[in-house]
Amino acid sequence: MILRLKEKDLSVLVDWWQSLDGDRRSRARLRRATSLDDILLQEAFFRFLSYRMEVNGKQIGLGAEWSQADNLHAAALICGLLARVKGRSTDTIKSEQLNNNKDGLEKKEKQATFAAQLAMPGKGERPLMNELRFQRLQKSHDLEEFFLQMCRAIDLLSGIVHLESLIEDTLHWHQEHYYGADKNPRRRLAVRWATDYFSTLNHFKLA
Repeated sequence: MILRLKEKDLSVLVDWWQSLDGDRRSRARLRRATSLDDILLQEAFFRFLSYRMEVNGKQIGLGAEWSQADNLHAAALICGLLARVKGRSTDTIKSEQLNNNKDGLEKKEKQATFAAQLAMPGKGERPLMNELRFQRLQKSHDLEEFFLQMCRAIDLLSGIVHLESLIEDTLHWHQEHYYGADKNPRRRLAVRWATDYFSTLNHFKLA
């Protein structure tokens, strides 16, 4: 079964990530993991799967599909990556969009996605992740390689990321890896990431 992210799941994942501030031992162990199997064998991962948050007096958690055998590696991937996140990004970038009257372009600020963050300037005005590393991330051959590449990407961002984008894009990658990419190029993660990365890179070159 394809693991599709529901709005409820996203809220639970963010709440679990915030709860790690009170469970530093589990967070430290998850951060030390160097493979998805390391995560699968940890008690913290099973607490992740069974985590509950209270909403309007009711306890809600991740859907049952997260614990299904076919989806355990995807769940471990999300668990391990979120544990490495230190804070939520507030980075924004200006983009040109047609105004409501459609008589010209106007610049609007929008929150930078995970891929866009990687192209933002670091020291020496070079992107935080250079193009070669970005291409390596894009061409990850399997889950383990993708996990390690994503860990490096999060570290390059000093652990400050667009949380929702990270979660959605990670599950999107997993879905494409196992079930194939959409026939429509615009719906493919690689195309969207490349668009966000290179448009941001170009934006700062022209700034």
